[in-house]
Amino acid sequence: MAKLIQAYRRYGPQVQGGPLADHDEITAYIAESTGLDKHEVRMSLGKLQDAILHYARQGRGVKLEGIVSLWPVMDAQGHLSFGRRFASELEAELNDTDKFTARVTNYEHRTWSEQQYRDAWNAEFPNDPIVP
Repeated sequence: MAKLIQAYRRYGPQVQGGPLADHDEITAYIAESTGLDKHEVRMSLGKLQDAILHYARQGRGVKLEGIVSLWPVMDAQGHLSFGRRFASELEAELNDTDKFTARVTNYEHRTWSEQQYRDAWNAEFPNDPIVP
């Protein structure tokens, strides 16, 4: 018996993004737009990582203005993790669908009900239905 999540994954809206923008590509982008040498940018990004670790290991929160805030959290069993929140202006820009240029498949299904997903799955896979 299939699960509803399988129908969501098959028929729901999906971003068809390109490859991950890795460290090298981001370094080149920053170097091009600032006039800095790629090696200087790479070193600066490495120092930024070092600074985050330096303060975080002291139990201090870290705020990178316009980017992200991080803060230490410990659960009842003593497991350490870091909470994080994008800066509100960055989050608003990231979530602005008017500026989003990647291809999205099945976008028209964004208003489908749970039953519509179930019906689509059951029509395509009658031998493996999703039952309520």
